[in-house]
Amino acid sequence: DAPAQPVGKPGSYQVPELDLDAAWSRLEPRHADTEAIVAIRPGRAAELVRRGRRVEHEGAVPAGYDVYAVGYARAGELIGELCAHGADTVVLAPQRVRSAVITELRAVAGSPQ
Repeated sequence: DAPAQPVGKPGSYQVPELDLDAAWSRLEPRHADTEAIVAIRPGRAAELVRRGRRVEHEGAVPAGYDVYAVGYARAGELIGELCAHGADTVVLAPQRVRSAVITELRAVAGSPQ
């Protein structure tokens, strides 16, 4: 391993101004500001259960599932997480998240929309 060697003429590169606090804040996860109502099979999707809270749901719930309100900040991240759990999770609300999960799962399965 050789020590680092400068390349180019002195002064040929200017170090950009950088606000490190702003850069770090963009990298931090956003705080959950929205909730999805998700039916989860007991013993499955532990990270969703841990993040969520048990709730009562007035609509239809698949037999053998518990219902949780799961907070999220970015719908795309939640949709990916839900898809990874396949049939162990069922989105009950909001409809746009439910539709997106169904679309993604159909695409993976190769089913027509």
